[in-house]
Amino acid sequence: MPHPRKITFLITDLLLGGAPRWLRDLALGLVPHASRIDVISIKPLPPASLPGEGLSIPQQLSAAGIGVHTLNVSTPLHFAAAPFRLARLLNSLQPDILYSVLLHANALATLALPLLSPRPAFIQSLHALQDKPAWHWTLQGLIAPFCDALI
Repeated sequence: MPHPRKITFLITDLLLGGAPRWLRDLALGLVPHASRIDVISIKPLPPASLPGEGLSIPQQLSAAGIGVHTLNVSTPLHFAAAPFRLARLLNSLQPDILYSVLLHANALATLALPLLSPRPAFIQSLHALQDKPAWHWTLQGLIAPFCDALI
């Protein structure tokens, strides 16, 4: 059996969309197999509970022992400082694996990567359902060479 690993996920937000729910299910399923799991949201966290939905995704993750963090990026201006804030947090968490979910997270993680020591294995995933996703694919094509795997 391989030794447990520290896994950190980076995602644009933890609202009730498909990608956050998918990430929640993935992270919860990995709990028995990892020594530590953390999830970082680029945007601010939603309220602890939502009408008709029960506990929010961050609350569900926290209840399972998963660390939940936010970079609190709420404007494009905040995004300029985000790579440095992300690098500081990741250097503190020291993940073995960094897994970014969605294009904004992929781009931000790529910008922070040179500031990380040691460098974790870096996995990116892209989920593009927009009517005109060409800019997603163009940006992803530019940053994909910096990751170790693309899903």
